[in-house]
Amino acid sequence: MRFQGVDRIPLLHPGLWRETAERWQKEGMLTETQELAGFDGPMQSCWLYGRFQGPIPPFEEKVLVESENYIERQNYLGQIERVFKDHTSMPAFLKYPVTSRKDWEKYRQRFDPDSPERYPNDWQRLVQNRQTVESGEIRGVAVWGFYGFPREMCGPEGLSYLFYDDPELIAEMNEYWLYYSIKRLERALKDMSFDYALIWEDNCYNHGMLHSPEVFRKFMAPHYRALVEFFRKNGIEIISVDSDGNVSELIPLLLDVGVTAIHPFEVAAGMDVVKIGRQYPRLQIWGGLDKRALAGNFKTIDAELERVVLPMKKRGGYAAGIDHNIPPDVSLENFRYFIERLAKMSVINN
Repeated sequence: MRFQGVDRIPLLHPGLWRETAERWQKEGMLTETQELAGFDGPMQSCWLYGRFQGPIPPFEEKVLVESENYIERQNYLGQIERVFKDHTSMPAFLKYPVTSRKDWEKYRQRFDPDSPERYPNDWQRLVQNRQTVESGEIRGVAVWGFYGFPREMCGPEGLSYLFYDDPELIAEMNEYWLYYSIKRLERALKDMSFDYALIWEDNCYNHGMLHSPEVFRKFMAPHYRALVEFFRKNGIEIISVDSDGNVSELIPLLLDVGVTAIHPFEVAAGMDVVKIGRQYPRLQIWGGLDKRALAGNFKTIDAELERVVLPMKKRGGYAAGIDHNIPPDVSLENFRYFIERLAKMSVINN
C-alpha cells in the first residue's frame, strides 16, 4: 500500500455465498479455511464492528411473517427485511427504524459510545495477545460512513428525501455519528495498533453515486476530514472506503478528504482498476478481479488475471482480490485453479 518494494502482492480472500459453499462441499471441498489457505487474509479483517458498533440493546431479532417462499423479519438494527428461504440474496428492506426526528431521538439512545458492551469481555486478553502475534497479521478497525450510517437508519429512498425535506436532521445525525465513532474507538486505538481503517458506505450503484457531489461536500466531507484526522493521529495511515457499484465520481471526492484507498471495484459496474490506477497513481486499490470470470473456463480465468494482476503489480499500491463474494456458478475446480494461478502471477521478479 505504500508503493514500496515487495516480493509479491498480497492476496485478499473473498467471501462465499452460502450456496457456493454448499456446492463446493458436494464437489469435495475441504474446510473453508483450508481452501482459502493460499490467501493472506480477508478483505475486511476488522475489529469492533458489527454488534459492537450497532444499537445497544439491539432490537429483538424475530420473524414477523412466514410464507412458503420467504420470511419477513426484524433484524438487530430494527429494520424489517424480507429474505428468500431457498437461496441467498440481498434482503428486500420493507421498513427502516428512522423516518422522523422523533424516531431519531429515540433511536439515538441505543448508541451510547460508553456502553460496556462496545468491547468484548476479553478485550484485555486480546490486547495482550496482539502484542505477541507476528506482525504479518492484518488488523483493521471499521466504522459506517456518513452516508452508510443514515442509510442504514432511513433507507436509501428515505434518506434521499431527507436531504431535501429535513437537512438539519441529517446534519445532526452525522454530527452525532462522528462524535460517537471517535468516542467509541478512542480506547481501542490507545490500547492497540491497527494497520488500516475501513469506512463502509455503499453509496454507489452500477451507474454512479446515489447522491450528488454537492450532497457529499455539504453533509459528509467535513466529518470525513475529522475522522481521517482522528485515525492519522492514532497512527493509521491506510484509510479505505468500501463501496460497490461505479465509484468513478466518488474517487476524487474521497481523495480530497484524505481517504487513501477504495475497494472492491466492481467490474460489472464498469470499474477497471488498471485504468483507474493510471488516472490516480497514488490511490491504494483493493480488489478489481471480476468474479464472473471464475465461472468460465481456465482460459477465462487466465485472461482476467493477466488483464489485472500483471500491470497492477508493476504499479504497486495494489492488493489482489475478487470484486465481491464468489457466486455459486463458480466450481471448486475453477476456484482452486484461480488460487494457484493468482499465487504464481502475484510474485514480483525484481
